[in-house]
Amino acid sequence: MLLGLLGWYSYRYHPYRNLRDALRRPQAFDGRVVTAGAEVTIVSVDDTSFVIRQLGHTFRVRGHLPGARPGEYIALEVVFRENADLELVRGRVLTGRRAKIWISVLPLLAVVALFFVDFRFDWRALLFVRRRTGHRNRTSGRRGKSA
Repeated sequence: MLLGLLGWYSYRYHPYRNLRDALRRPQAFDGRVVTAGAEVTIVSVDDTSFVIRQLGHTFRVRGHLPGARPGEYIALEVVFRENADLELVRGRVLTGRRAKIWISVLPLLAVVALFFVDFRFDWRALLFVRRRTGHRNRTSGRRGKSA
């Protein structure tokens, strides 16, 4: 219930304005601060501006961002102009983002590997079945009578 109310509030009042919203209604967002943080990469860097790519579009951002290099991921707050010009308010380079993505994949690969240690796919039944082990007295975790 609470989650539903929070979703309704977000839909109704949408306090988080992003670049996608501004592109949908440029007149309504002219001069407003919006965020650009979903898969924003730097294309090129000049002395007074830099070019970013997000949502399949490229934008020139006026301002200087320390540490900005082509290919880096960044998170920005910018002033949106109706002609799609952006002025930097605040931003940061997301250093190590690619490494963090790959590191987060490692636990997933470990879980998949552990799954296939205990299970195999039965093509005749079209489902996963537990592998048989060489132990005859395996009780699958249940305790039997002691001999």
